[in-house]
Amino acid sequence: MVGLHIDRVSVHAHGTHGIVLTGASGGTIADSQVHGVGCSGIRARARAAATLQAGGLVVADNHVHHVAQWKRSYMPGISWGGVSNIFRNNVVEYHPHACFVGGGDFEDGVLNLFEGNTLSVCAFETLDAGAFYSSGQLGTAFTNRGNVLRENTFSRILYHAFGTGVQQASVQAVYLDDQQSGWTVTQNLFTDCTVCSFIGGGRRNVVSANRFVRCGTVQYINDQGLTDPSLNGIQTINCSDVQPPFSTGCSTGAATWMATKSPAAAGWLRQWPKMARI
Repeated sequence: MVGLHIDRVSVHAHGTHGIVLTGASGGTIADSQVHGVGCSGIRARARAAATLQAGGLVVADNHVHHVAQWKRSYMPGISWGGVSNIFRNNVVEYHPHACFVGGGDFEDGVLNLFEGNTLSVCAFETLDAGAFYSSGQLGTAFTNRGNVLRENTFSRILYHAFGTGVQQASVQAVYLDDQQSGWTVTQNLFTDCTVCSFIGGGRRNVVSANRFVRCGTVQYINDQGLTDPSLNGIQTINCSDVQPPFSTGCSTGAATWMATKSPAAAGWLRQWPKMARI
């Protein structure tokens, strides 16, 4: 489906997801209000990494708040995925878990732009979480490329007042987990955040020209990918399992597949020539 527009609607007092638009290239979700729903607020995805075709989906100027009333975790304010989509000037706030979730092992995520969004009071009931979260498990760590987080505002992404419970883990504003790579995080404002940016073992990420006000840790980097021997029994380090992402936990093998065997292999190599020798 091409050019489906969901604009200027109000969704509330509803048991599951607020607005779902998947597979509709060139569409929009705009100027809408979603609140008081049982699961996620907006779910938006267009196109797949294997073909590298642009989705052209625009999610803009929406206000999503107080969602995930029934299922409290992994039901984001905005769930995103696909290729070359735009998420602009949305306000997502008062969410018990991540305000934005997508890419990585949730959906494909290539060449998407996140610009001018406001994420506030996110992940206040969870740990080891992020206001903006993406994870590189299931072979996706090196095939989520070219995504840009630019000129967004992150505020009040904090440790919980009641402590860290049974797990010594933090809450981050931007959380690129499990070797997520190839991201640009630039010109964002972080205010009252415990950890602003977290890179979990990823490569070729650029974090630049951001502003930090009353924050704890500005940038945290760890060594994921050097020590974890497997993911659900699948070898993840020094592996050679060349299969599509989501069919393997081997990120290097999935990257090789994308650059040599996917329908858009030639396009992948033109855009990211280093994929050939990852």
